[in-house]
Amino acid sequence: MLQLGGPTSPAVHADMIVQKDGYTMLTMKGRSAGGKKDAETLILLDSGEGWLLAYEFVGPATKRRIEPVDGGPLAYLFERGGQPPAGPSSPRP
Repeated sequence: MLQLGGPTSPAVHADMIVQKDGYTMLTMKGRSAGGKKDAETLILLDSGEGWLLAYEFVGPATKRRIEPVDGGPLAYLFERGGQPPAGPSSPRP
């Protein structure tokens, strides 16, 4: 992909990537969902069913937990018309 002109966004690099049986999990450092602090994020991609789910690691290192941030069917997340695809429309746990 090539971007001409305009400001460039900082690069995001995955810390860990694991793939198996149509699933991809990756972790990365970035900003929290509210954008107020640094956070570690876990992305789960189910390529067979076309779902993407995002979670954040929150809390102190000794009591860290995973909380859902966002997600849903890839067709809905990247659709421009705003209409959800046919079938289940809520993120899976």
